[in-house]
Amino acid sequence: MRFLVTGGAGFIGQHVVRQLVQRHGARSVTVLDARTRAATGWDAVQGMIDDQLWRGDVCDPHEVRVSMLDAQPDVVLHLAAQSHVDRSLQQPNEAMIVNGYGTQVVASACATAGVPLVYCSTDEVYGPVVEGQPSFEGFSEGSALNPSSPYSAGKAAGELAVRAMGTSAGLRYAITRGCNAWGEGQLGEKLVPIACALLQAGRPVPLHGGGHQLRQWIAVGEFADALCTVSTWLAAGRLQAGTTVNIAGPCVASVRQVVLALAERAGVPAHAAVVDSRDRPGQDRAYCVTGDYLRRLGWEARQRLLDPQHLDRLLAAYRGSDVQLASYVEAT
Repeated sequence: MRFLVTGGAGFIGQHVVRQLVQRHGARSVTVLDARTRAATGWDAVQGMIDDQLWRGDVCDPHEVRVSMLDAQPDVVLHLAAQSHVDRSLQQPNEAMIVNGYGTQVVASACATAGVPLVYCSTDEVYGPVVEGQPSFEGFSEGSALNPSSPYSAGKAAGELAVRAMGTSAGLRYAITRGCNAWGEGQLGEKLVPIACALLQAGRPVPLHGGGHQLRQWIAVGEFADALCTVSTWLAAGRLQAGTTVNIAGPCVASVRQVVLALAERAGVPAHAAVVDSRDRPGQDRAYCVTGDYLRRLGWEARQRLLDPQHLDRLLAAYRGSDVQLASYVEAT
């Protein structure tokens, strides 16, 4: 089986590529990636697949078409995105172009070539948990979309583009909606790398709105495993075309809980670990999705972010890393 992965040098993409190579061999995987600052795994992916790593933009129909012809994939995994919420607030047009229009380009190319598509969307398309529902167990795949940021609005637009190509052009597709991934190889403008680096440098971590927002967390390796599994099932006809699946994590914790847990493992007292900052616009109070659909098919994430061995591994991975606070502390 052959795979084309867009955004395959990014945080999640590099883990997807590694697992596909392990399962199917290096010559089975081609990557199209724009090599932006988010391509933290570029060198690692190049080491895995060599000249099958292509630099290109999913918003360029010609580059997407050429990569499809070169890869001759049995399935495309579309991960390329502008995925940073704070950055999307500053540059909303870019978020919509990459996440919406770029997905339309990829979906059109897949429909023309008759190749199935797995679109990696996000739990943020659901919007926040409704106030007054403390017992809410999570959004299901049939819940309404209610995005709050340009990032999630662009991802929702991408979903609609994929669905429209399924209806109008016969595209076979699956859409995944994943929660917050943690692990090695993440860009230094995201919470976990920032917290790990700052705490170990003796600096407090700025928390939007005090960091009380609840998030669902999944290990990036398990996230990648879910994407690889769904793509294989879709290509083999084991997953019905047009299916949407949540990729749920086993751990729900507030941003503040995560930072304080890291601080404890790093030996930093709680009073010195955080500094509260003004909340960012459109902040969602809580995200949570159910994982019942994939669980019924035999897949479930199990690694819990707050387990000490995982916290220690993250601290080691990001010790001394180059954090990028510019957009993260914009709200201070």
